[in-house]
Amino acid sequence: MIYDDLEQATGGYLYDRMLVRELRRRGHIVNVLSLRQRSWPECIDGNDGIAVLSWMREHDILVQDELCHPLLFRPNLARVRPVVALVHNLSACLGQPVGPMERAYLESVDALVCTSHATLDACRSLSPGPGPAVVAHPGRDHLTPGPRHPGGEELRILHVGNIHPIKGLDVLLMALSRITDVPFRLEVAGAVADERFRRSLDGLMDATLRGRVHFLGPVQAEGMCELYRTTDVLAVPSRYEGFGIALLEAMGFGIPVIAGREGGAGELVTHGRDGFLVSPNDHEAVARDLLALADDALREEMGWSARRRWEAHPTWKESLAVAVELIESMYSDMKGSMR
Repeated sequence: MIYDDLEQATGGYLYDRMLVRELRRRGHIVNVLSLRQRSWPECIDGNDGIAVLSWMREHDILVQDELCHPLLFRPNLARVRPVVALVHNLSACLGQPVGPMERAYLESVDALVCTSHATLDACRSLSPGPGPAVVAHPGRDHLTPGPRHPGGEELRILHVGNIHPIKGLDVLLMALSRITDVPFRLEVAGAVADERFRRSLDGLMDATLRGRVHFLGPVQAEGMCELYRTTDVLAVPSRYEGFGIALLEAMGFGIPVIAGREGGAGELVTHGRDGFLVSPNDHEAVARDLLALADDALREEMGWSARRRWEAHPTWKESLAVAVELIESMYSDMKGSMR
């Protein structure tokens, strides 16, 4: 159960697709219910719950992307089937004032699959239940890294993620405005998720910076591979990150990364070895780290470390095995209780 289209080009929807693939590979029948995303007051006041509840009764196990919690916490109270919540990020961690509703949702499910230990800890801090919970990090093998062709005289910087305050693109732009001695080019790959925030970015860029920043919009997998091949540094100084699939992708291409310290990025990135971790809103640290990575020798050394970290990371099949086994065990328990 997800919002909108399963084929959307974000890390969360990639994870959802991979879980569907692994369940089907194990021989299970998986149907996907796409829910129309709306504001939470509309979700509460609408009649969607009746249709959702009817669909839920037709299936044995319900796996819900936690993003949909405004629509699902009331139907879940009927407990018609075992419910597994797939949690990428809690809205409460992203600065959205929906804690009580999100807590009610977590209390309405039977198990959790979280994409990082940080996300699981956030869930437990909001609600001590439900019972079983597993952490299944995103896998490494959905892109095939190829040879890189860095951009030469310019430091090629890439930012990947929806244009939204949580991803810290404004922090990156403020950092770049402080860099005057190193030629650079910034490419931004991602859809506009917050129009007001996107407009505010224009005020952070003078004519010089504007000529170095290029907004590419959403980029599909093949295009991302080409971007990574020509990138020197991935910079996503998020204010919070559940895990950060783009960080893992870049590391596969031997690219050092700059990531936000809050959330799950630290479960992948080792500060000073394969990238840098920065505190929220610390544009001075981002500028300092970018200047450090302008040094060819350091960038190559950290790039090799990033590649080795990627090689040690599990594949999707390996990582999602614990999630699939949890779902299968819940099905077995349900069937056993019906005998």
